[in-house]
Amino acid sequence: MRWIIGVVAAVCCLLHTTSWSEDPALKRLDDVIEDYQKTEQHAIEILLQAFELETDKIREGRSRFSAGMSAADRIHFARVMQAERKSFIQSRTLPLSIALRQHTSQYLFKITTVRHKVLSAYDRAADMKLRSGEDTKSEQLIEKAREILDPKRAFCFQYQIAPGEVVKNWVLFDNGKLIMPNGKPSWSTSGNLLTMKGEVGRTLKGGIWTDRLIISNDGLSISGKNHVNHQKSGFRNDLGLPVISEHERGLGAKYPF
Repeated sequence: MRWIIGVVAAVCCLLHTTSWSEDPALKRLDDVIEDYQKTEQHAIEILLQAFELETDKIREGRSRFSAGMSAADRIHFARVMQAERKSFIQSRTLPLSIALRQHTSQYLFKITTVRHKVLSAYDRAADMKLRSGEDTKSEQLIEKAREILDPKRAFCFQYQIAPGEVVKNWVLFDNGKLIMPNGKPSWSTSGNLLTMKGEVGRTLKGGIWTDRLIISNDGLSISGKNHVNHQKSGFRNDLGLPVISEHERGLGAKYPF
């Protein structure tokens, strides 16, 4: 009788101490996570290679974007790209300078695609646990997915709509969200166009606003009209570089870095 009690106790102890990650239903997520990590690391390596290649091309005047650039222009762009590279390594902010813009789009496409796969896999697993009455495990799966796919800041712009108005910071996350990593406002780029969208209640028809802004060639400034046709301009402030517009440089100001 004692040995039966001992076996039962041992089994209960084993069930209690077995990690939830050993659940067969959850083990299938391991392959998904491994694929995500490999894809992300490969995307990072490809972008780092692009930094080196495109910076050298700009510096040597071999880039299709360096046509007509003076030596001062090429020095400026090379230093901007070096700052973008440093910031990417340190905090995963992304480059917007013209020679690297397409590489950024490719990086985001790869990351976004594999993230959708992870979210779908975790959503299916969470749904399965919820249907079987395991609410806590379902919640833990949802939280785990959020932890793995925590959005990172892609860009940050300091802007004001008119001189004298309050200066604001807009954060653009690498999951395509604007201001808040899981909010409704969103952003996208196409060539030198940055489009930002959001909701503003009843003040606009349909409750949607859209700002379309032009990105400068060095990626440090944006300008255009907002949803009520007011001029809007901003400057990138997450690279540790001095803020100065291309317009000011065009008027003869020296490159400050």
